[in-house]
Amino acid sequence: MKVILKSVVASLAVMSLAACSNNDLYDEGVVAANKTAEQQKSYENNFVKKYGEIDPNQTWDFTSGATLGATTRAGETSEVYVCKGLDFGLQETVTPKWGGYTYSYNVTNNKDIYNTIKDKLKDGDTHTGQKAVLVAPGNPFVIYPLTVQGMYTHKLYVKVGNTSYLLYDKNWTIYDRPFCNGMLIGYSWGRPVRANMKGIYVDVPAGTRIEVYLDNVNGGNKPNVGTATGNAILVDAGNAKPDGIEIHDNSTVEYIGIEDVNDGDNDFNDVVLTMVGYPNVPEEVIIKEDEYTEKTTLSKRYMVEDLGDLDDFDFNDIVIDMIENTTTTHKVTTTNGTITADDVTTTKEQKAFLRHRGGLYPFSVKIGNSYTSDEFPGVLSDDPNIELTNFGNAWNPETNNISVNVRDMNTNTVVTIPFGMQGQAPMMVAVNTTLNWMPERKAVPNSWFDPVPERLKNRPDQAEAGDQEQAEEEIPVE
Repeated sequence: MKVILKSVVASLAVMSLAACSNNDLYDEGVVAANKTAEQQKSYENNFVKKYGEIDPNQTWDFTSGATLGATTRAGETSEVYVCKGLDFGLQETVTPKWGGYTYSYNVTNNKDIYNTIKDKLKDGDTHTGQKAVLVAPGNPFVIYPLTVQGMYTHKLYVKVGNTSYLLYDKNWTIYDRPFCNGMLIGYSWGRPVRANMKGIYVDVPAGTRIEVYLDNVNGGNKPNVGTATGNAILVDAGNAKPDGIEIHDNSTVEYIGIEDVNDGDNDFNDVVLTMVGYPNVPEEVIIKEDEYTEKTTLSKRYMVEDLGDLDDFDFNDIVIDMIENTTTTHKVTTTNGTITADDVTTTKEQKAFLRHRGGLYPFSVKIGNSYTSDEFPGVLSDDPNIELTNFGNAWNPETNNISVNVRDMNTNTVVTIPFGMQGQAPMMVAVNTTLNWMPERKAVPNSWFDPVPERLKNRPDQAEAGDQEQAEEEIPVE
């Protein structure tokens, strides 16, 4: 499996300075230069003094939306890692007897998870599944196999977009009890063999299709089954949280229960997985008449330093929210248990709002190459919530193609401030719209400019880069 690290595509626009007249105040070709190279250097020096040396690869988009659609060095968008499965910490007693083994075990780790599964997916209970896909939320999440039972052999796959990842190959057939990660399956040449079921860590753009399915069921004598065939259901995990992996206190946890054959008992506990994500896990979207629709929202808050004091880093002089609502309709074709064709139709609607003014300089807002707002007066502290209109869909959230034109009232000259250039001291940054602006003259915290995002730290155990087959293990059983 190829391991890919994500990089954010930032706008490479530079500060634009030119002469102006009363008629063409915001024509960058005729705006007089008023911010000298010395002033810019002073700003950069003060920024480094405040926040430390700037990493040459540092970008200034700190939003979760920065991962949406951003391409990697290889031109791809996904990060998928094979991880160790959850450890159930089983204490087992194995008594050999004629014709097999008698097992007795206690679960010492992940008791909440194990007991919740037994309560919500009981043997004998019946459930009804619907054809569905799981839609990625835009934040990282993990999927782990938890328990496996049932008489049929199979291979468990998680399909991310159009790529499938094998988590395990079940070639044991005992079905009188569930197997958990690490549980003794049997013996091979006198050595104990345990269920070794891996999970995956997934970080892909919001809206990416996720499927879970069983392949080669009963040696290929049974059809493939999974989310796309209606043989999988989502189960609320309640307050149960998994042990053995570091997760946020407010992480979302849900189970996936799978029925391994179409003509089974429909208790949906033949294979059970858990999904853990912060703040969200993939959403289940029902497929009706081979079609499903998803709606997503991408938003960013742009926070700007205008032409004030060169050591002022409150980034509250101009605050603009950009919002993009996307409706995507998928017409899908399902073959052998998975989606093999996807005809996509997409519509978008963008909105922009001026949320805050904290500087005294008049300014206008430029979005893309075709839209420039009327001039707004500067106000030291004001929350106007003014909607900017008639700019169409000119905003590109990948390149952050937004800038502000700030006018110096003393000289009547204008400076264009773009989104911060990679590796250089920024005068505009992007953050999540849930993050409020700073009070006047209170600098933003150093944590904003950490070159390693928190979401990429302390990853779950991951396989080495290389061929996917090297990360898969056969379980030999006599």
